[in-house]
Amino acid sequence: MPEKQTIRQVNEIEYILTRKHVKNINMRVYADGKICVSANNRVSLKDIDAFVSKNKDYINKVRKKAESRPEIHFIPNEFKNGSEFYFLGKKRVIAGIDNGETYLSGNVLYLPASDSNKMQKLFTEWLKGQAEHILMKYVDKVYSEFKIYKVPYPQITIRTMKSRWGSCMPTKNKITLNLLLLATPPECIYYVVVHEFAHFIYPNHSPMFWSLVARFIPDYKDKRKTLKQYSTL
Repeated sequence: MPEKQTIRQVNEIEYILTRKHVKNINMRVYADGKICVSANNRVSLKDIDAFVSKNKDYINKVRKKAESRPEIHFIPNEFKNGSEFYFLGKKRVIAGIDNGETYLSGNVLYLPASDSNKMQKLFTEWLKGQAEHILMKYVDKVYSEFKIYKVPYPQITIRTMKSRWGSCMPTKNKITLNLLLLATPPECIYYVVVHEFAHFIYPNHSPMFWSLVARFIPDYKDKRKTLKQYSTL
């Protein structure tokens, strides 16, 4: 049965309610201000509204924090000379050139194009090529470190994801990595790959799982905090 969604409002707070099989009322506040709430069909609308209203201060706190966070562009909003984006944790800019090859020099990405459509196409090709090289480099590194646990080399998929930096399907021996990881610092990429490999040992987020992650990255909590700065969720 498809999940039923409705838009509700309580005390000037608008939220999206999804009915699903969950034990508790769950709420998530996104950086763009959107509020999503999930609850079981047995929970009354009155109780759900009361829950949202009770968390008004928390909602305002999250929204205020999001507004004060510097805007980070994983991919340029528009493609022209001077357009900004983030790559490996640093701000970069695009510069069009008459001819030659696409290449990054310092903080400038040179694209042999003048119109925005061609720039976007070349940028996308460049980004995918970087993903194949950089993300796979970390996959190989972490795989070698996890050999002591006899983890088989996984099938790797790289794509843009809206809500996760990565995911692991142990039963299918598959890891998916978010293409937008390339915007984050290298140590964050390493953390995400370790995180996903650790799921082959513990397919959960139990204390033992985090203990395993800590063996490789003692300050993993710091890496998680850094990733939140790059989160658009």
